[in-house]
Amino acid sequence: MNFNSPWAWLGWAVLVAVPILILLLYFLKLRRQRLQVPSTLLWRRTLEDLQVNSLWQRLRSSLLLWLQLLVAILLLLSVLPIGCQSEQTIGQRHLFVLDTSASMTAVDGGVSRLELAKRQIDARLSELRDYDLAMLMTCDDQVQIFQTFTADRSLLRRKLQDVTTRPRLTNMEDAVRSAVALTTPVNSAAKTSGDVADGNNESSGAATAVQPATLHLYSDGGFPALKASEATDVFIEWHPIGQALVTNLGITTFNAQWNERKPEVVDLFARVENVSSTSLAADVELRRNGQVIDVIRQDNINPGTTLSLDFQDILPAQLDAVTEYELRLIVEDDLTVDNSAYCVINPARKPRILLITPGNDGLESVLSTTLIAEGVELVVEGPEFLLSATYQELVEQPLYDLVVFDRMAPPQLPLANTMTWAVAPSAEWKVTPAQPPVFVFFGNNTHPLTANLNLDALGFLSASSIQAPPGSSVLLTAADGPLIVIGPRENFQDLVLGFSLLLQEDGQWLPNTDWPSRITFPVFMYNTLELLGRLGQKEIASSIRPGQWVRFKVGKQPQSLTTVSPSGIRQELRPQTDGSFLFNAVDELGIHRILDNNGQHLRSVAVSLSDRRESDIAVKEQTLIGNTAIEPAETTTGEGTNLIWRYILLTALVALFAEWIVYNRRILL
Repeated sequence: MNFNSPWAWLGWAVLVAVPILILLLYFLKLRRQRLQVPSTLLWRRTLEDLQVNSLWQRLRSSLLLWLQLLVAILLLLSVLPIGCQSEQTIGQRHLFVLDTSASMTAVDGGVSRLELAKRQIDARLSELRDYDLAMLMTCDDQVQIFQTFTADRSLLRRKLQDVTTRPRLTNMEDAVRSAVALTTPVNSAAKTSGDVADGNNESSGAATAVQPATLHLYSDGGFPALKASEATDVFIEWHPIGQALVTNLGITTFNAQWNERKPEVVDLFARVENVSSTSLAADVELRRNGQVIDVIRQDNINPGTTLSLDFQDILPAQLDAVTEYELRLIVEDDLTVDNSAYCVINPARKPRILLITPGNDGLESVLSTTLIAEGVELVVEGPEFLLSATYQELVEQPLYDLVVFDRMAPPQLPLANTMTWAVAPSAEWKVTPAQPPVFVFFGNNTHPLTANLNLDALGFLSASSIQAPPGSSVLLTAADGPLIVIGPRENFQDLVLGFSLLLQEDGQWLPNTDWPSRITFPVFMYNTLELLGRLGQKEIASSIRPGQWVRFKVGKQPQSLTTVSPSGIRQELRPQTDGSFLFNAVDELGIHRILDNNGQHLRSVAVSLSDRRESDIAVKEQTLIGNTAIEPAETTTGEGTNLIWRYILLTALVALFAEWIVYNRRILL
């Protein structure tokens, strides 16, 4: 066993010196003032005082002296944590995880939730023992370590003051997983391996026994249930921040799309949710380029109500202008970051079209006509392209506007609109061979792809009927079933044709139909490129969340671009190897503008929160780890008792010194 303290020998020197100094005070001679008195009654008491202040005489017992020594020793013991400590014992470990997501900017009682959490953590730090270790971590959609394990309380408090919120979502699961990884003891494994290697127990002395860590979660509970496997070997204390009765109205959805019947009209959709405990009234403003173009007054939005709002706007005539939309709630509530949402419409650009075919002169020729070729960027690949790593990139990021599959099914649908000939593009689609020959029975003259096209006289030597997912639209029908169908797939559309333009017989490819020779075929292909490939249309860009990346291309290939945030912060962008630009949505909501070297406004990027989970700021009564409910921990609001009794001892010591001074000034010579 070793006796130690954080101050080592300096602490021991101070501990020994203080009682000695107190004793010396009782050996000091008193400075007397000469006075004449008419009596000798005081001489005996004066002689006693002189004997006490004589340095080489025996020190007389004094209750005041013993009290001073006792208080001094207790005070110094409280400052210097001296104890009997073994080599395998250390202080407890506490890991503080602070939620910094958007919901923590909510205001309760005039104070933000982040500030309330900081106060609670600061108070909890005061309750820790001097040799306990603490660590500070923050989480939103990312985990950040602000301070690793340390016993320095002042350092932890400085780091705590540097924590700020970000308008992001909460990912508490990653935070808990990281916390468990940082606090899980690894000594047992090291000890076992050492025993095997050395063949004795000497290695056990090198392994330090680690106390189980306590994980303190400070959050309003706006996160899904945690996995039970993520919370192994730690004690979890959940400290809910906020109130159950809140007032908040938030925009959870705001996007736009082209009107199918009127190409110049933009349809805008929004969802507004009241997550308050009371009814609210609000004005909903739609702004275009900063100007209010529509206002909807809602006088009574009941708690838990979701409003679906529709707007329409006719685009300005300038095709090269950027159009910026903002939806704004005029309401007083506890959370402001969800009171606005944004989307933009950028100038027209050449759509990227990918054709994957074993060879089809009809398709390639119609896509290479002057009218279409000048407006699109066409890339033609063979069947082997489907097995390449480049195609896998199409599944992970939207690099093309339209991908055309000619007589081959993709292994996985790309992040793009698709046009598939003669095969089913995915498991949700099925094709069944029809009895040849196949003639068109009915054509849909109302859909934008086939509007005003007379397709009733078409015939095919071989074709298949199509069974489509729910919500699909039939464009062309034969006696055995649909021949052309278009269906939705999340943010994309898939167009499936149950026939091909070529038919293989005796190893040769022969025409399957005379449709390519008719005027309706290039018109149909142009309509397809216009609707699915966005040919000649402006680009509607929905909002992205802070922290996300967006890839884009511009018409020319500049050496660099400049982004300007809503607050005016500028950042330079350099092109990637493929000529595209990557923009990271920093933690600032609003419209970020992209400028060229001449200051021309090329495009914009909209950054919005738009998430119901962050808008639902009512604090949760409990959180779940697997099937286990974690109740809120007891809230700490003041300093710990380990400091209070030190202040009491210090006050007592000061009082005793004051008593000593008064006592020695009572008797004057």
